[in-house]
Formats: sequence, structure tokens, C-alpha cells
Amino acid sequence: METHNSPRKPVPVSEALKIIPVSREAFYRKLKKGEIPCWRFGKKILVDVDEVLAAMRVQPQRHIDR
Repeated sequence: METHNSPRKPVPVSEALKIIPVSREAFYRKLKKGEIPCWRFGKKILVDVDEVLAAMRVQPQRHIDR
């Protein structure tokens, strides 16, 4: 029986995007910049949803001073 405190398994980006409220383009842009932790197996990319959410919370918002 799985508990709510158990860590999630790494999932493909397509599955993570169903849970994480961000566009596909923004997600891949963050992956490319190294802002989102991931595992790469050839063309397949896996992410831990909890780690991604934590990484996105830490990212400072950019703003433009006028």
C-alpha cells in the first residue's frame, strides 16, 4: 500500500506535464537551462515531480525595472 509520504517514481515529461502547471515549451526551456533536475536515457527524459515542483518554487521571478 502506497502512502502519501512515499516518494514518487521518476516519470516521463509527458506525465509530469499533466501534474505541473507549466507549458510544455517553458518546461523544456527550464530543462535545457538545467533549472529542472532530470535523468536522460538517450532521447527519453525522466523527472521526479516533487523535485521539479521544489526547483520551480526556488526560482526567483524576473522583473524589468523601468
